[in-house]
Amino acid sequence: MQQPGKGFLVWLAGLSVLGFLATDMYLPAFAAMQQDLNTSAASVSASLSLFLAGFALGQLFWGPLSDRYGRKPVLLSGLAIFAIGCLGMLWVRDANLMLALR
Repeated sequence: MQQPGKGFLVWLAGLSVLGFLATDMYLPAFAAMQQDLNTSAASVSASLSLFLAGFALGQLFWGPLSDRYGRKPVLLSGLAIFAIGCLGMLWVRDANLMLALR
């Protein structure tokens, strides 16, 4: 069996911390998001809860797909959805769209 290259290990480590970065970079902005979106603290907090619930429930969805189709296509599909959601956050002007994209 061939050993993975260093580039692959760095890429895999980066993917491993992506979920943590998505929350850790997000938490300090709660007050600014509440002010910019003119919404309640509960709405901003709900966005974190929705993200974490989706992160947890996604394991149940993506796991069987990975078993059936392989890890690479499922990983790339998940990353594409994550990237689209992140890019969509650039145009958020109200709490409802923010909750939908999270």
